[in-house]
Amino acid sequence: MGQDFDGSASEDRSWILKARQGELGAFDRLVLKYQKPLYFLVLKMLGNPADAEDVVQEAFIRAYRSLDGFDSERPFQPWLYRIAINLTLTTIHRRKQHARVTLEDAELVGDPVATDPEDRDTDELGRVALKASMALPEDQRAVLLLRVQEGLSYDQISEVLDIPLGTVMSRLNRARTKLRELLKDYL
Repeated sequence: MGQDFDGSASEDRSWILKARQGELGAFDRLVLKYQKPLYFLVLKMLGNPADAEDVVQEAFIRAYRSLDGFDSERPFQPWLYRIAINLTLTTIHRRKQHARVTLEDAELVGDPVATDPEDRDTDELGRVALKASMALPEDQRAVLLLRVQEGLSYDQISEVLDIPLGTVMSRLNRARTKLRELLKDYL
């Protein structure tokens, strides 16, 4: 499940202030904290590990360069996620086509192979669901992943994507409806 926006905001604020004062390792702490969850979110949006790595790296570079303009009274995570989502959407639009995830890429994202047959069935459903999510329009996929993977509230998703709350709810509803349709043979 994703990070809690408010749970570590004061810790993040401390590292941001130290980074602004020139402490070299302070921003590295933020990178270490958010790199993995951000990478998996972007990977599930793009379906390509190399593109996901590039987007995450660029997101951290842009965040670092803009750190002086960041309002440290606000949580860092939604701001960072907004940068990454915007870069992800730009990458998708640049491709001029929906990204397609291969089974091998899905396995990179999923959990290790389970030994219990029930766990294997769950893993297979997860891989199929991941492939199905790649068929969603990127705006619906972003809302769905932020809600399901990161566990963000509707308000937090609204903040990350800079869209109205009603838009979050309608996109999430459309994404869930489309996924149910795509996965009807597996459910």
